[in-house]
Amino acid sequence: MPGRLAGDVLHFLATRGRPAGAPVAEDWRPYVTGRVTRHQVPCRHDQMTEPGPLAAVARVLTALTERSGP
Repeated sequence: MPGRLAGDVLHFLATRGRPAGAPVAEDWRPYVTGRVTRHQVPCRHDQMTEPGPLAAVARVLTALTERSGP
């Protein structure tokens, strides 16, 4: 069994075409000591690396890094 990550996790969730029982952000809880924050991306899982979904992920990451400063 894997160890626990000492930190926070950003979970990017593809919201379209999700099968019943598909993993959710809360499934990471046993493996993380910090927060698990879910960010929904309006696409299917197999589209997560396309330009639109990647731009959505980039906006979240940019906002977080700008808030945390240098």
